[in-house]
Amino acid sequence: MDFIFFDADGRYFNFLCLYQILYKPVILTIFSAMQTMRWAFMLCTISQLDVLIYNFENMKELVKAGNCEINEAFKDGFKKNIVHHCAIIQFVNTIGRAFGGQILLFFMINSFIICTTAVQFFSIPNPLNNIMELVWIFGFLFIMIIMLYIDCYFGTIITEKGSQISMTVYCFPWIDLKQDLKKQFIIFFVRNQQDLVINASKLIPVSMTTFRKVMNWTYKGFAVLNQMRK
Repeated sequence: MDFIFFDADGRYFNFLCLYQILYKPVILTIFSAMQTMRWAFMLCTISQLDVLIYNFENMKELVKAGNCEINEAFKDGFKKNIVHHCAIIQFVNTIGRAFGGQILLFFMINSFIICTTAVQFFSIPNPLNNIMELVWIFGFLFIMIIMLYIDCYFGTIITEKGSQISMTVYCFPWIDLKQDLKKQFIIFFVRNQQDLVINASKLIPVSMTTFRKVMNWTYKGFAVLNQMRK
């Protein structure tokens, strides 16, 4: 991409200089947009789960305050919350289908980049004489690890919030409900037993457990390459 074979006095040299100036910011902008897009969708899911949890808790508060009879509070709020919950599940599945391949590819490429960059970091001769090179490589390594961590962290938060919904609904005084409302409660509780997980291409769950596994394999690869270098 450096085009070193072009003559500096050629007619196209100015256009090549302009390209060299623009392509890096453009690539960086596109990469940042693609990376932060799925983070935005994950944050949107987390916020919607918080809203849903609040709505379920609000049903209990209405009963405790005596502003509403228990069956009435459950009947009015439960159906709306069920629709909201189904929409969140569908949205999470859409995120998995849209970004699953990208996330899986990012896991593989990122682990390889972290491994090779770490080897490069420890291969610098005379570290005290190459402080700036150390800073740049360490900064790049830190950014790649943080990007991987954010994906897995948001995925774990979504799973935990999904489990919190079950606990919040279970704490509702459902024993005092009418028989038909109890059936609705049991159906929802059984259907919500499955964890709310974003999967990378339906193969790897995006979670902190996956982050630890990826870093573990990355360290093993680094150890092998570093040993070969020696």
